[in-house]
Amino acid sequence: KNFCSAKILPVFIKDIKGAVILPEAAVNIHGSHVIEILAPVKLRQAMGLNDGDLVDISNSKCGT
Repeated sequence: KNFCSAKILPVFIKDIKGAVILPEAAVNIHGSHVIEILAPVKLRQAMGLNDGDLVDISNSKCGT
């Protein structure tokens, strides 16, 4: 198994708590226009999302 260094930032997508994963630059496979989000639910299903949809991400539950 391979692992890398990354920063993890807590976030909310609407009222769903999650985390943004920011891998170190040497292993970032998505570029700067895509981020990875971990959540306890499948965000695509829970929010009705499709590829290319934009979502608002906040560092607080109220969106402020």
